[in-house]
Amino acid sequence: MRRTVFITALLVLGLAIVPAGQSAELGDYTAKTPTPPLALKDLQGQQHSLEDYRGKVVLVNFWASWCHPCLQEIPELIRLGEKLADSPFAILAVNVGEEQRKLPAFVKKMDDHMVILMDPESAAFKNWQGIGLPSTFVLDGNGRIHYEAYGPVDWDGDHVVDTLRQLMQLPSAATVLTRE
Repeated sequence: MRRTVFITALLVLGLAIVPAGQSAELGDYTAKTPTPPLALKDLQGQQHSLEDYRGKVVLVNFWASWCHPCLQEIPELIRLGEKLADSPFAILAVNVGEEQRKLPAFVKKMDDHMVILMDPESAAFKNWQGIGLPSTFVLDGNGRIHYEAYGPVDWDGDHVVDTLRQLMQLPSAATVLTRE
């Protein structure tokens, strides 16, 4: 049984790895399942939930500090956060399977541009059915997943920024409520 689980894990991770120098694509989310819940604590111990971000486009990025492709895309996520700082947009960087005390010092720089959430038991990652690391999901202002990516993405590329800005133009429940 353990051997089967180990082989399956290797196959899944092998499929999710993108060769160095290449970026994964931000693709349409095609699963018919609703957005899984997400309620985790940040580095200061404050609880965050997707409900806290209603009305914003939210990028949920599952990552780990030992994951080279995850580290590859962090500078681009930081630049994306800077580009969209004045927009209804948030990045939730969910650290998977690690203890906070073991995170490297660069996490402080990340914390200036995104909310870092801790998933030490990998429960949220499993619930979201991520495929290897990084696994990323982009939600509209109503909390519905529109896009997914498995592997590092060129997050500050013009085509991605334009896609996110277009998603911000969709009406959200928060926008509708303020108009009434």
